[in-house]
Amino acid sequence: MSSHERSTAIARFELQLSSTYGEMAERGAELERRLLELAVEEAGRYRAHLAYEELVGNVLRYGGAPAGGIRLRLDVVVEHERLLLVIQDDGPPFDPTAVPDPPVARSVTAARVGGQGIAMVRRVAQRFDYRREGGRNRVELEIPRRAS
Repeated sequence: MSSHERSTAIARFELQLSSTYGEMAERGAELERRLLELAVEEAGRYRAHLAYEELVGNVLRYGGAPAGGIRLRLDVVVEHERLLLVIQDDGPPFDPTAVPDPPVARSVTAARVGGQGIAMVRRVAQRFDYRREGGRNRVELEIPRRAS
């Protein structure tokens, strides 16, 4: 985190989990509870939870490791106007920012179910970055706290 991010933080916390869906649900509920305690508006909580569910869910579904084999960490920084989320995992390299948006369906019957998650994350985040660092995937998101 930069010195600017450190100086403007209201609060920061970290959640760690292994690659099980039960633990993902528990940490998701903890994320919601902590953001609520910090008076983060509903729009910010929704965006943060959407990003968490999609990105952590993708690690669990596609990470290529047996249950419990991938370690994940979520760092959250709460600022006055934004939330900063950093999701790190020790799974195989995967850059979600490089995943193209799915094609727009030409009709309801042609619409595909699923495959919209990363595009949704892209729409709710002001910044969505990836890098591979020290054998870990690192995804950084900047999300507005308030409805726009």
